[in-house]
Amino acid sequence: LTNGPRTDTFIMDASAPKINDTLTIVDSATGQDVTYARGDSDLRVTITAQIDDPYLDTDTIVADFANFNPNLGQLPPTTYTNGVAKWDQIPLRGFGSCQLTIKAADVLGNQGARTINCQLKVDNTGPEQISLDSGHRNQNGVMLLASTSQITATIKEEGVGLAKNNMFLDTSDINGDTRARSQGCAKQSANEWKCTWRVQANRNPGNKQTGLSQLSTDDLGNMAVPKPKIAAILDSMAPVITNFSMGIIPGADN
Repeated sequence: LTNGPRTDTFIMDASAPKINDTLTIVDSATGQDVTYARGDSDLRVTITAQIDDPYLDTDTIVADFANFNPNLGQLPPTTYTNGVAKWDQIPLRGFGSCQLTIKAADVLGNQGARTINCQLKVDNTGPEQISLDSGHRNQNGVMLLASTSQITATIKEEGVGLAKNNMFLDTSDINGDTRARSQGCAKQSANEWKCTWRVQANRNPGNKQTGLSQLSTDDLGNMAVPKPKIAAILDSMAPVITNFSMGIIPGADN
């Protein structure tokens, strides 16, 4: 036996787990990124967060989902692998804002917490018709339509957008169709889209009304904001010459 000094090696750890401030949010069914959600949505999402600590106690990881769904509260991750915590099949019904507080501790009791403001936005408002235009108007500003016309609608859409093209025009006065689907919609600015229709008339000429159908929806299924139809004049008759006269101008004989 020796009575000399004894040396032990130990690691001093006073650092809490590091919780990254970026979340990944995807549709649990498709794996596609989710950027907008309705407050009454049945959508389920998968959320992942990076949490790093060599001595992490994975049993202490929880996230507060009250802002995602008021019925959820704090939940442990479905899995934790290689520094990534994943919460799967989170229902968004009642979604209000994308704010998530994650807490975790290591085996030494060092506790960490971070509140993350993420990019998922609530969108409960449908598209709103701003104007319709055929490219032709009379002297009073009323839209003119021919036997075949292209109608362009300017649409206010501040949320998810209209890429799915669930936009319909009520052309029942013009050809009997209450749900004429747009040929396509294109984003013009942050809050504005333009949708176009090729409309063929089969009704008698005269005063008509047309407008965006309330069955139109944005890409989340929010129905169009109700708006009155606008006036139009259908002129599908070709010009008819009703009187023709010809005068002879005397001139020198050739």
